[in-house]
Amino acid sequence: MTRAQMKGMLSRGGKNCRTIVLGNLAQIDDKFVTPASSGASAAVNIYRNYEKGSVLIFDEVERSTLADFTEKNF
Repeated sequence: MTRAQMKGMLSRGGKNCRTIVLGNLAQIDDKFVTPASSGASAAVNIYRNYEKGSVLIFDEVERSTLADFTEKNF
């Protein structure tokens, strides 16, 4: 997702909206987007200091068999 696409998605939240953004910078499949230019990186950098939000970064996660299967076969 590009920075503009992320902004478009996050700027549409209404009152009492809750948004969770998940992403893996190693899974970018757009030749015009890099980990540094991605919307996910921009969101982390922008919302890191937002008092009404949280940013969690995981070094490692346990993946489901569905996620593994999908990544290999989709």
